Amino acid sequence: MIIMLCNNCNKNIATFHYKKIINGQKTELNLCAECASEMGYMTSFHETFDFGSALNDFLGITSSHAKIICPSCGTDHATFKKTGRLGCEDCYKHFKSTIDEILPSIQPGREHKGKIAGENSAEFLKKKKINDLKENLKKAILDERYEDAAKFRDEIKKEEENL
Repeated sequence: MIIMLCNNCNKNIATFHYKKIINGQKTELNLCAECASEMGYMTSFHETFDFGSALNDFLGITSSHAKIICPSCGTDHATFKKTGRLGCEDCYKHFKSTIDEILPSIQPGREHKGKIAGENSAEFLKKKKINDLKENLKKAILDERYEDAAKFRDEIKKEEENL
């Protein structure tokens, strides 16, 4: 392993490696933490990067969303923009238009892909299973697999009774 000294002070070990290529011209800097900080290369990511603003700017979301406030928990659009997090389950209703604009860039489809919270998880999983069975039923009918469709129909009926 090659140990590099800081290109600026020539005393400390370089821990910050900066490469820049402009019009085919490559520039490299190897700096220690102190020199990198003094030269303005090292700042706290969280201090300088606002995830919500960056995402909204990228997606062209206008300030009409800025007035939205969840009446249940008080989360406002600025907080949602800054943290990328919602305050409660009601926020999903109140920030729906913003979420609908952002969601396609984060994950494919509209189906929840994350974890399921506590007591609602069993009911959610049952409803999800019923929805999956309904999709399978539609596909079976389109493919003219009527015996499979009948099985899916019966299973849906059974699951809905247990819900």
